[in-house]
Amino acid sequence: MKRRHFDIEWMKGTDDPATSFLHFIFSRTSISHPNGALVSPHGVKCRWIDSSLPESSVIELAWESLSVATCCRSFIVVHRGNCLLQIGVRAEPSTENGGVLTVDVPRLTQGSLYRTTVESGKQSYLANLSLYPGRTELPFLPSNTQAAILQPLGDSGIIVIGGDTIRGFTNLDQAWISSIAEKLDATLSKS
Repeated sequence: MKRRHFDIEWMKGTDDPATSFLHFIFSRTSISHPNGALVSPHGVKCRWIDSSLPESSVIELAWESLSVATCCRSFIVVHRGNCLLQIGVRAEPSTENGGVLTVDVPRLTQGSLYRTTVESGKQSYLANLSLYPGRTELPFLPSNTQAAILQPLGDSGIIVIGGDTIRGFTNLDQAWISSIAEKLDATLSKS
């Protein structure tokens, strides 16, 4: 009751009704993700960019923006059978592969997630990655990746983005990632 009394008193002293209304609404809502806390990815930080990638600074800027403004923690670009970029957190290396974990492009491109995404030409959003059997097709992502977006790069590549929160990517995030992919596809098509 004490807080409500304060809100009413504060609203009486404010001349702007819109400000009063917004203050009232925000004082009653929690500005946190509705699906719970984010997780810290179990993996190794990496920043690998193929030297043949044109305008890599533009891609790095996209990564920096996405990693700050969204739940994006892993960013991988595969184009024409080559991994061009792997930034963020990648899976921890295991002794099975000699301690090195890179994107196994042939394995990725033969998988149903890749094929479905590229053939449809539409983004695939795996909002709760642990529920998808295809999770095994993305072993380069940290083992506790919560969500993933597979974004086609024209008909010859894909961007794989891993997130740290279940259902953490908003519609705006998804549209932004589509826009980044269109620009990157145009750049890669010129080279």
